[in-house]
Amino acid sequence: RSLQEFIAVVVDWFGTNKFDPAKVEFGFGKESPLPGWRLPLENGRALIVHGRLDRIDIHRKTESEAYCIMLDYKSGLQKPDRTLLHHAVQQQLPAYLLAMTRVEEIATHFGVQKLHPAGCFLIPLGARYQRGKTRREVIGDSGQARRSAYTHGGIFDVDCLNLLDSGAPDERSDQFDFRIKIDGSPYAASFN
Repeated sequence: RSLQEFIAVVVDWFGTNKFDPAKVEFGFGKESPLPGWRLPLENGRALIVHGRLDRIDIHRKTESEAYCIMLDYKSGLQKPDRTLLHHAVQQQLPAYLLAMTRVEEIATHFGVQKLHPAGCFLIPLGARYQRGKTRREVIGDSGQARRSAYTHGGIFDVDCLNLLDSGAPDERSDQFDFRIKIDGSPYAASFN
């Protein structure tokens, strides 16, 4: 039942953004035919970033360019943390997003010459409801509470907001966790 609820919410969100799921369990580097992201270091050494991404969604900007977002499903209550990201502890999502946009063979794999980063998000597989006295009080009848229980935490390019959420910034998004000022810029305290 929980999985059915999650799938219903995710499918409903497809109608609110301009991205289409392109790949699931997408691997690059190591055992993949696609190379990893090579970062040159001193003395001829290099760091090679490789991994497997739960889901990649694409929005074609032109015939040769596209925006991409990465989605990582989480069973726990994990959210991106500004401090951990700043101190290079929580780097997996941003590193994978950069790899997607820096490795030419990955862009070619998606049928474009250039991929542009639009965002990377953690999506909870389990609902995170607000507290209440009864189930009806928490969930209600509108479905908004159900959608809000699966809000994506992550980072994104605010210039891509209209591609990510057709209701934003006029409405509060239940898909993404952010706050936008009247002038369209994000609040300083809005990490997402």
